[in-house]
Amino acid sequence: MKRHAGAASALAPTKNRLSIEDRLEHRELVLRRSIEALSVLAQKFPHDVETSPQVARSVAAQENRWRAMESEFGMLDSTAVARELGNSATNRNKASQLVKEGKLLGVKRGNKTFFPKFEFDLAAGKVRPVISDVVRIAGDRWSGESLLQWFCAPNGFLDGRRPVDVIDDEAALLSTARKSLAEEW
Repeated sequence: MKRHAGAASALAPTKNRLSIEDRLEHRELVLRRSIEALSVLAQKFPHDVETSPQVARSVAAQENRWRAMESEFGMLDSTAVARELGNSATNRNKASQLVKEGKLLGVKRGNKTFFPKFEFDLAAGKVRPVISDVVRIAGDRWSGESLLQWFCAPNGFLDGRRPVDVIDDEAALLSTARKSLAEEW
């Protein structure tokens, strides 16, 4: 059997590619750290609270989605929002005010609220106006956190693309929001 000259080198480990053993070792480390972290959390539950495996998986999946969003887009805290919007860095109330007005969406993480950077036109120093349009279309049927997840989930009305992928195409985004978020009778 004749092999291509590059076939052997394509299979050889490189600096950018980990060997199978290294990948398995890394996965094992991640798994052990996850188990340790979940054990610490489980110990904080009241003794009369029993958590099903399904609930634990759901919580872990939700956490993974927030981490993926943070990794891909970055998040701003209230102070950073004020700074990016040209307000005093100490005016942390600006973000809360924008949330109350339906112009910004945030996610509570621990005791702080964070705001994905895709909601902002940082070059212009403002929140993207289309965010408030989507919030208005969704009405009170969707929480802010649910809408943030909606932005980052593949959508059939966009042929599998995510709403965040078309955030600069206001017409496409709003059409998709009307089809998938609006109340139907």
